[in-house]
Amino acid sequence: MNTDIAQAHRAVADARIALDWSRAGLAGYEKRLLGSEANDAGVQQEMLNQRQEVADAETRLQQAREVYRELAGAAPPLWPDGPKDPVLLLPLRLETVFRTADGGEPELWIRAYPDEIHVDSHETALTAAERTATETYWKAVWAAGGHQERRSAAWRHLVAVIGPGRATWAAKHYHPQGEPPTAETPDGTAAPDPGPFTDEPPTRESSWTRAAHTYVLPDRLVFSGYQVTGDGQIGLVWRQEGAAVPETLDVGLGPTATAPPLWLTDFGKAVEVGMGVRVPLAGLPQHFDLLTVTGVRGGPSQHTAGLVGTLLEAHRCTDGLSVLPTGTPTNNTAEKRSAWQSRGPQAAPEQLAAQRAAFVPGSRQAAARIAHALGPAAGSVLTDVPDGLTEDDHDLLLHLRTALGALAAASTNWRSLDLRGGEETKIHPDLLFLVSHYVEHVHGRGSLPSVRVGRQPYGILPATSLDLWHGTEVDLRILNHLLGFRTFAESQGWRAPSVVSGGDPEATINDLLHRLPASRRLRFYLQTPKTPPYEPLPETPIGTIPYLSGFTWAARPDPEEVPPAPPLEFDAQQETTQELRELVDHSPVRGMWDWWQETAPLLAAQHEMTPERAERLRSFQTMISGASTGKLGPFYHVATMVLRMHQEALRRQLEDHGGRVEPRVRLLDGHLAAPAGVAPDSYDWICLALDQLSEVEDRAHGDLRHVERLLCEVLDTQTHRLDAWTTSAASARLARLRTDRPAGTHLGAYGWVTGVTPREQPQQADEQETGDTGGETTDEVTGEGTEEASETDIEGPGGASDPQETHDGYLIAPSMHHATTLAVLRSGWLTHTNRQAFGINLTSSRVRRALSAVDGIRSGQTLGALLGYRLERSLHDAQLDVLIRPLRVNYPVPDLVDPGTDGSDEARTAMAAQSVVDGQALLDDWLAHGRLLADLGLDVTEADMPLLAQADGLIQELEATVDAVGDLLLAESVHQLVGDNPVRAGAAADGIARGDRLPEEFDVIRTPRSAVAVTHRLGLLTPAGGTNGWATGRPLAALEPNLERWCQIRLGDASAWTFDFGDPAAPLTITLPELGICALDAVLGAGPADDPADDRPDDAPARENALARRLLRQAAARSGPGAAPPRVTRASAARFAELQQLCRSLARVLRDARPLLTSDLVAAEADSWAGADLRELWTRVTTWLDGVRMNLAWLREQAKLLPDGAETLTRYLDALADHGVHSACTLGPPGDATGVEAVRAQASFVLDHFDAAPLAAVPEPRPEPSAALEWVTAVRTAVAGVLGESLPVLPVLDLSGTDAGTALTAPRPDGADDDAVTDWLTDMERVRPRARTLGDALAASEVLASGPPSDFTVAQSPGGRPWIARGPVPAPSRSEPAPTQCAVLRTDAPPDAGRVTGLVVDSWTETAPEPVDEEMGALAFHYNQPDARAPQAWLLAVPPDPSRGWCMEDLHAVVEETFALARVRGMDLTDVAELRGLLPVQWAEPPTGGIH
Repeated sequence: MNTDIAQAHRAVADARIALDWSRAGLAGYEKRLLGSEANDAGVQQEMLNQRQEVADAETRLQQAREVYRELAGAAPPLWPDGPKDPVLLLPLRLETVFRTADGGEPELWIRAYPDEIHVDSHETALTAAERTATETYWKAVWAAGGHQERRSAAWRHLVAVIGPGRATWAAKHYHPQGEPPTAETPDGTAAPDPGPFTDEPPTRESSWTRAAHTYVLPDRLVFSGYQVTGDGQIGLVWRQEGAAVPETLDVGLGPTATAPPLWLTDFGKAVEVGMGVRVPLAGLPQHFDLLTVTGVRGGPSQHTAGLVGTLLEAHRCTDGLSVLPTGTPTNNTAEKRSAWQSRGPQAAPEQLAAQRAAFVPGSRQAAARIAHALGPAAGSVLTDVPDGLTEDDHDLLLHLRTALGALAAASTNWRSLDLRGGEETKIHPDLLFLVSHYVEHVHGRGSLPSVRVGRQPYGILPATSLDLWHGTEVDLRILNHLLGFRTFAESQGWRAPSVVSGGDPEATINDLLHRLPASRRLRFYLQTPKTPPYEPLPETPIGTIPYLSGFTWAARPDPEEVPPAPPLEFDAQQETTQELRELVDHSPVRGMWDWWQETAPLLAAQHEMTPERAERLRSFQTMISGASTGKLGPFYHVATMVLRMHQEALRRQLEDHGGRVEPRVRLLDGHLAAPAGVAPDSYDWICLALDQLSEVEDRAHGDLRHVERLLCEVLDTQTHRLDAWTTSAASARLARLRTDRPAGTHLGAYGWVTGVTPREQPQQADEQETGDTGGETTDEVTGEGTEEASETDIEGPGGASDPQETHDGYLIAPSMHHATTLAVLRSGWLTHTNRQAFGINLTSSRVRRALSAVDGIRSGQTLGALLGYRLERSLHDAQLDVLIRPLRVNYPVPDLVDPGTDGSDEARTAMAAQSVVDGQALLDDWLAHGRLLADLGLDVTEADMPLLAQADGLIQELEATVDAVGDLLLAESVHQLVGDNPVRAGAAADGIARGDRLPEEFDVIRTPRSAVAVTHRLGLLTPAGGTNGWATGRPLAALEPNLERWCQIRLGDASAWTFDFGDPAAPLTITLPELGICALDAVLGAGPADDPADDRPDDAPARENALARRLLRQAAARSGPGAAPPRVTRASAARFAELQQLCRSLARVLRDARPLLTSDLVAAEADSWAGADLRELWTRVTTWLDGVRMNLAWLREQAKLLPDGAETLTRYLDALADHGVHSACTLGPPGDATGVEAVRAQASFVLDHFDAAPLAAVPEPRPEPSAALEWVTAVRTAVAGVLGESLPVLPVLDLSGTDAGTALTAPRPDGADDDAVTDWLTDMERVRPRARTLGDALAASEVLASGPPSDFTVAQSPGGRPWIARGPVPAPSRSEPAPTQCAVLRTDAPPDAGRVTGLVVDSWTETAPEPVDEEMGALAFHYNQPDARAPQAWLLAVPPDPSRGWCMEDLHAVVEETFALARVRGMDLTDVAELRGLLPVQWAEPPTGGIH
């Protein structure tokens, strides 16, 4: 390769560095002459010499640039068409290895892999099934008309049948030509014909016809190696081209292939296809700080721009494409969940059409910005993705940048100072060019949105080369500053955190992960102004800024100096206080700015201030008076400071400028505008800042916390965000290029890896020579963050190993899930410092031992007691019974006696002798004392001491049992975690920590076999009507009317329940209707569901439940005042026990059940809550909760009046009991002081309960399906806060026209007749406790309440197949999917698909074996995975010199400078303290903490 142009590029960088350091030296001399050395002739001469050196350096830089321009102009153009169009560089991943060639010469092998964005696995052709499903969908849309729920159901069905991505593609490209009707077609009526469809897409025979491939790779890759020089610059060491890359390259398996493409695994093949190179290193160093790869794809820019759109559309329809609004979490945290979902909801065609209609070209919408940058093809795809139209706070950030840019222009830093006259005076240069550039192009979050492709987020970064810059888009003064700051920052690159720069890698990664994208804490200092000269002189980090500017004289706050006032601390992460919320509501900044705009002209005309106008000003003094307290937050603190500056500037303006008060600079359509020939002064800038802060306040909509976070983000660009300023040059050029040519975009690729060096490791005895072909067994793995192979293994799962060997063989597992579990456990064992922590041993004998212990713990024993029982049995079998008593005394089971009770020690000793040894405490003590019982101080005789040594072996068995249980629980936790079941993983992990609440089953020890998973659900449908005698309008009946009717049917006519009191010969008869209760009152008020009914005739136990209290209270009322409470007769007590037993049976059903959902009827339904009327459910719940809150409030107030008003207090308690708070049910108004105290205690108990667990709020339901689960959880939490888990609330489902409705109302499947269903239920009740609970409750209803026998509904989808609960399970196929889910529902009337409510009482999954000839196994093996990753950014490169177009060296320069920029982005104020004086009126604290 011709390296002349690369050398010319290096010469430009060297000349720029020399010039910047020369300028910095000159600025230092100039400041010295303003200080104490003003009259030093020697210093004056040195300054003159330095000035000449600067002039010479400027000449050398200009000459170097001219040489480069000449060579670049002579180089062949990369693209004859569109030579200056932007280039989109997509990321590549690099892997490197040092090898030895056949001749013994060292080589560096490098291969490149396409990143996720390159890969296209989308197939545009439709299968016959997809075409049929799409036509069915459009017919359903035409039938639904304007009925949105039917349309949504049709879309969900299409997504379930062909998948979300395919549904999106098919509906967009294969649809009717006309518009759907607005009128709905009733069920059973012929729907209108959708009419002719668009041109049918191509057809394919199967769902997979080709391998995943890429067609956006460069024509050829160029690899480069660099080393960092002493000044922080990277210097080229070598450069090598690869072979030609095919136009289309397969990157995955094809449908008929048995292995992936050879180039992925064979390095020789990778070299042949241009995806790898061998770099000879003879005579070259073998350490490289940076390796890069760069390449471009030929062809017209319009064509490659279209390829970008095609690629994005392919990802949208396969692994997913979305825009990431700034601040979106890309991983789960304690506060927020990641925005990525593996199965997120897909927008229906009508939603996408509405989103496209809302797209505004040229706006700040994400899709519009992508279209502007990458071309219309890419932008059109982004209009169809989630958040594609987000504007990402553009307006707020624009106004904040303008305000702070204007404030900086009015401060001393962005102005010059005349210090030569002895007195400081301000010079006002025209800074419009600088502030305009800052406002339009300096973005803290970047000018382009971030996107997510599949799981991978990418930023889109405009990039160019400042060294090779030529053009007028950026003022030369700004460009010189940027180059000066870049030289300084690169010289400080050693400060940037890096895992390859030495030190503790874990500490470095932890540091990087804790850095936030923007500052969150601020500290405001009030400093006494200083003027030069003062000693020592401030440091001069760069020399491009004039030495007379405020920045060069800015000094950081001296920590030793006592400031005039304490600094103010602000934290933008804190919640907005109530005081600030009230302040925001009054919009004080807007009010004061409007007041000054009205008042300033009057003051200029010398009008007197009217009292009314003065009063308006005083109304805003709250904000100003509170500014010094720090309570106003950073936004209002800045605004107050600007208001004071404006007041002073206006005073000077009226005194010095003849009364001009009209500002001369404004923000119009995102651009700053000023009259021609006018240089805005401080007054103009301060007015602009105040005006823009008013706009921010107007647009904040009360969300001050959000505004303050944005304020911190903008402040960062004026303190340390040099990367934002550097990128601004590329953004400015991109805007100019797109104005001239809006559509063309070239394609290329880039990648890098850092810290490439050979790893020293011992040669293995079995190492074999390898040639150029075959596998890639590496000598040395290299690259940033690569994991070194361990040289020694101390102990592994199989026991001790040779310390000089590693046993990285393989592990055979019965499934891929098990193999993944083994791989995770193996990796943990390899990397953990304590190898025993992951030394898992799951041999059969240890698993049996662990399961035996787990069964004992599940049965209710504690781990300590279980181990104690086993130890005592072992001691007895070993004839060591003499040791049992001293062990019991020393290690008793805890909590036998309250330690605070008198004589507790004696009682504890006496009871311990009769109890069991606490095996866990004994084991812990035994381990702590060297595994010797003799050292535990047991009370044994001298003759029995030898027996302790024999017992040590028995305690070792206890240790083995505990270790076996721990191994099993840890393996189960990892097994569930890798299986994406975090709940069960957490349960297993919790069992490790607590020793109880162990998993019911251990999947890690189960061997899966080929089978069909069949899910059975048992439940009930609520009836449309109830029975007589039950009160209507009761709170619980209004909360859950559907279960109220079911309970009425099961309890029968209320008047049939009668109870006699008093004399059996002349009894007082009470019936349930007299109590005025509903059926749910009886069911939930009959006492705890788990307690057996009490059939004793006395009434004392009956006082423990609300139903009995109501009955006794009614009997007392009927007996008359003053009469003794009657006693229930023996026969009625028995009858009440029957009612209580029936109610508790029904209550157990309700307690264990959950609502019936759409997905319980159709397995393919992705949205479980489809068809649910959540608004109706919300109305019921909130009405009931309001009643509870109201009565609680009244109860609280009335309790303060006791002993007065006891009767009223009783009414409020009974009202709460009516709402389900059964502990509030009373026996009526108290008759004496004792009764008043009892009522007081009862009220206190109720109030204390709700004080400890306040009522939860229930938000309104949101329309998006993804929010339904979260909302329903809030509803359940709110209801459970009052009723516990005793009553589920049921949504009303409208399943008309859906597969679920069809399954519910269709005839039973073959084999599901009454006898077969009855026999199946009988079998299930023998083994399923919840099924038995439902059966017992229904049987009790028939026997005790003469309830009608319930019927059966068997819902199985798809229909037309035999009942899967009996007989062989049909094997599924693509042509005829087999049912794998069945719901048996007990009903009291035929179901109505238009209104469905029900309960799921039990649900379980069975695996029906399939007849197969072989079983699948899995293999886990160990290898060192390269840790290098592709950059997470797409570079949108713009040419550094548009006048000549692109050459290849320009792209190398772009990649090199982008790498340097990435290092700068990793630094904050902690790393570059010299930059803290950019804006002295604000001092920002970096995201990592610390005060600055």
